[in-house]
Amino acid sequence: QLNVKLIGDIPIYVDYNSADVWSNTEIFQLDNSTLLPSVVSGYPPDDCSTNGQNWNTPIYNWNDSLKKPAVFNWWIKRLEKTLQMVDIVRIDHFRGLESYWSIPVDANHVPLQPKDGQWVKGPGAEFFHAIFNALGKDLPLIVEDLGNITKEIVELREQFNLTGIRILQFAFTFQPDNLHLPHNYPPNCTAYTGTHDTLTVVGWWTHHASKEEKKNFLEYINIPIMHDDDDYEQLGNQDIVISYLDKHINWYFIQMVLATVANRTIIEFQDVLGLNNDCRMNDPSLSSDPDCDGPQNWAWRFTWTMVRDKFREKLKFFTNIYNRK
Repeated sequence: QLNVKLIGDIPIYVDYNSADVWSNTEIFQLDNSTLLPSVVSGYPPDDCSTNGQNWNTPIYNWNDSLKKPAVFNWWIKRLEKTLQMVDIVRIDHFRGLESYWSIPVDANHVPLQPKDGQWVKGPGAEFFHAIFNALGKDLPLIVEDLGNITKEIVELREQFNLTGIRILQFAFTFQPDNLHLPHNYPPNCTAYTGTHDTLTVVGWWTHHASKEEKKNFLEYINIPIMHDDDDYEQLGNQDIVISYLDKHINWYFIQMVLATVANRTIIEFQDVLGLNNDCRMNDPSLSSDPDCDGPQNWAWRFTWTMVRDKFREKLKFFTNIYNRK
């Protein structure tokens, strides 16, 4: 009635102790005698994680020609079931369908370090042919095309006209060809201020963004406070401008993503409310235990008292201006 659609997020891998693994052991790379993982998933060292990441989940039998059809059938059922509950599915770690990071285990089935892993070719186009043939070519998908994006990954996404994502928080390291800068967005993408895994926009700006990133942002929106030109005095003291942005940066980000050519924009509610990092949804580097004290992932909740009239009016204003009704 209100044209509201739900987006469901599917992680590419499932936990070893899940019912999915134990009822479908043949589709995962498990030791034949112990049924323990023979390799585990993860990600190599990079700028975000100098030691790399061990996700410690089993990896599918993508490269076993006899078992691959069963893997595809399981994925088809997974997507089909998910789409009974939501309208659009976002597949996490899309690059793992082209090539995945495989971390070996030792003789005791203990995973080695992430740096000891290797890239292994994934199913690629064969996977998408299988799911589209089974579920239809109009399957409503978003793919998380982040990380080490190679030419092959871009070609795979474009071959099937898949909707990728762009995150404005990643834009201001500042290379003009940075995919996350708004002028580089294609129509077929989903533009985010930030995601459930990132800092809030206010938290990113006040606690994480470097001086260089702030300088790049200000230059990008054409506030020349870093330059010795005639406009400088008119703008006043640089600290005043930064102080103003500390309080309003979330609305600059919201306006910027709404103004892009992206067919879809997603704005975290924390960013609408202008909240800091203590209200972030998830920190992927931390595990949380609801039985213990301390910050908890996926625990933040808003209350209606937070939703002030001026926030409603501002969001409505920008939504109307950029024809995002």
